[in-house]
Amino acid sequence: MKQLIDIIKSIEGYSAKVYTDTLGNRTIGYGFNLDDNSARKVYDTVAKATYSMNIIAHGTYPKFDELLEGSKEIDEKVAGKLVEQSIRSAYLLVVKRARELGINAGSLPLYHQFILTDIAYNTGSISGWTKVFKEGTAKGVLKEARRRQRELDSRVAKIGYQLGIIDTLDDAHKLGLTEAKYLA
Repeated sequence: MKQLIDIIKSIEGYSAKVYTDTLGNRTIGYGFNLDDNSARKVYDTVAKATYSMNIIAHGTYPKFDELLEGSKEIDEKVAGKLVEQSIRSAYLLVVKRARELGINAGSLPLYHQFILTDIAYNTGSISGWTKVFKEGTAKGVLKEARRRQRELDSRVAKIGYQLGIIDTLDDAHKLGLTEAKYLA
């Protein structure tokens, strides 16, 4: 899980201030979606567990609404904990969907688990991704994930590159990853 978290953190990059992501969501830290229905609860839980008792007692840590409106910044340590929590939740969505399809998610190759978890992390859902679950090759998984949702094109290319599935821009283009120019 640590390797996946590190890959997603490197793809997302860190932003202390709120920004709008490619899907139109207000986002902060390492791609934490503030517009998600559970975001407030997740942030409050993580912030209270991460900030010191002294800071919490004095109420000086950034409140969710302050992050949302952009008047405060998120601490990188809290952002790291949020991405960890979110990726674990996304992986549980993958496990649940795999079970529904009669697949043991833990028996899928790591690249397969990574790509599916990244999809769940970024879209909040993994339903309807049956072909991605059932694809048998690493390049096939990348191609099917890209076919399913074009907005994830550059993410899929970056993950494929970081996992060693694709080595060159030519490899990426053969899979239809047209935004692969962003591999670097």
